[in-house]
Amino acid sequence: MIFAAGALLSQEELPALLDSLEERLNETRSGPPLDVDVVLDAVDSLGRTLDSGELDPLLAQYAPPGALEELRESRARFRAAASSPAGGQTSSGGRPMYDAAADED
Repeated sequence: MIFAAGALLSQEELPALLDSLEERLNETRSGPPLDVDVVLDAVDSLGRTLDSGELDPLLAQYAPPGALEELRESRARFRAAASSPAGGQTSSGGRPMYDAAADED
């Protein structure tokens, strides 16, 4: 699966995409910087949508075997971590911080 410029592309479209990639990246880099809060809100929104399971049917179409089960297990760990004090640490936006090192198996 190739997702570029807001569209899913076929494998046959990859060469043309790669040929235009440097130019497109330079256009993006020359634009105005992204607002940090907008980016964090978008990531937070996507995370909540993923966490809700709303995208599971779409993910199932492209995920390798066992990936959805692993995602479900990860959701449980993230929820547990988010509900624990985690040392009371929060991000600058007031969001609870996830301590990946504490979650290593």
